[in-house]
This record gives sequence, C-alpha cells and structure tokens, in this order.
Amino acid sequence: MTPSNVVRRLLLPVLAFAAGWSNLVPARAADCEEISAYQQAVSPGASGGPGLTVGVVIHIVETKGHPCEVRKVWTPEQVSIIFGADTQDEQSVNSIWGSTKVRFVVREVDLNKNDPPEDLMDPQQRVTVPTSGPKGTEKYEKAFDVLLAENHRDHQVNVYLWRRIAGSPVGFGRSTRSGNGKATVFLDNECSQKSLKVCATYAAHELGHTLGLYHAGRNTCSAVDAQFRDLCTSLAKSCPGVKLSSRLMTPAALGRKLCPLEVKQAELMATNEFQ
Repeated sequence: MTPSNVVRRLLLPVLAFAAGWSNLVPARAADCEEISAYQQAVSPGASGGPGLTVGVVIHIVETKGHPCEVRKVWTPEQVSIIFGADTQDEQSVNSIWGSTKVRFVVREVDLNKNDPPEDLMDPQQRVTVPTSGPKGTEKYEKAFDVLLAENHRDHQVNVYLWRRIAGSPVGFGRSTRSGNGKATVFLDNECSQKSLKVCATYAAHELGHTLGLYHAGRNTCSAVDAQFRDLCTSLAKSCPGVKLSSRLMTPAALGRKLCPLEVKQAELMATNEFQ
C-alpha cells in the first residue's frame, strides 16, 4: 500500500464524519425558523380597521427538551395569515371580527425559552389550564402570575403558542377580569395542524374571551365569578336568527357568528382595556 493510499484510508472516516456533520447542521437550522422571520411576516402592523385596534403579542414557548417543536408547526406564514389584518380571508381571525369595529393587529412576536413555572406544567411538559371554569386553584394562579410577570406586555392581548395543552383543549382564553388583569390566550400545536380556517376560528373564539365574552348556550355560566354571572347569562342567551351551532362563542368553537350583545360587549372591552 502506497503512503498516499494510507493517508487516504485514514482520512476517509474523518471526512465522512465531517460531511455528515455539515449535513446535520443546516437541517437542524432549517427546522427552526429565526424569530426575526416571524416579525417580518407580521410587519408592518397596519390597523386596517374602523377604529378599535387591539394589539397582539405572540409568544412562542419552547419548553425544556422540546426545542423548535412549536416553530416547526407554527410557521411565519401561518402566523401571518391567521393573525393577519385581512377581513376577507376566511383563514384570518379578522374575517370573523370584520363585522365589528375590532381589529386584532400583531405588534410583536417573541421567543420564550425560559422554563415555565412548575405548577403550570404537568409531568409531560404540557401547560395546564383550569378545567372547571376560567379560574384555577390558588397555586395555579400564582404560577400563572409568575409566567405573565416575565413575559406579558400590558394593554395588549398576549397569545402563547404551546407545544401541548394538557387534556383536550385546543385553546384557552382569559380577559382582564378572569386573567388577573391580563388578557391572555393559550393555543395548542393542534390548532396549526388543522386547516387555517378552522384554526382561525379557534383563535378568534379565544380572542373573544379576552374581550369579555363567555361561552354561549344554557348552563355555561355557573363557574363564572358571581359578580360577572348576570353579564355572562345575558351574553350566553340565544339571539334571533343565529343558531347556537353557528355562534363563535359556543364551547365547541366551530361557529363564526357574533350576536349584537356580544359585539357591544367586545367593543366596550376593546375601548376600555386596549385603546
């Protein structure tokens, strides 16, 4: 064996490893969009609305051991379409809110890599949400406050995109009334894996909660704080000409229509809390 062949034989494994590593690095980077790509996709944030612009901050949450899992399914394009200003595109939340004065406009997209509070997560690293109403246990609410103290932007609706929500909810929404003074939405990765129109409907439903709306239908207000129960009951009642299954605020979140009283309440909340 000639010296040149010996060197070539010795170098082959090293070269192969280097080639393999160089192939791996771009693949990992390609799996995970830079957060700047999301900001560019949603900018500029023109209101496009008739007067009540509600700012939205989107937080992409990556929990320990699950890097990039949210960004892999919530692409910049999906975020820009679902939360876009277009009221004619049925894949946008604003297509549902187009009949009102309210327009949701993304102001910022943020990447959160800090581990959420322990009492907000289950052993499978899924975020937990209250199951019997808008409020959780005292321990849960303290953990919720810790999360928001680190990340929340005041006078905006803060939307958190999570890998998973424990249980079956695709989303969870709170107004300043039920969210300890902060309007908040949690969305599961499952939303982005549905059609964009369906995901936009789920997101619009949760945004309705941030504007003080409650679930429509009978027997949906029992877990609401006593001081807001009468308001909830009035909003949950049927409205002429709109089937319950067609309403945005049904618990199933499959409808897309708002009742006049719901529009009035949402516009009032948008005026008082976000202008």
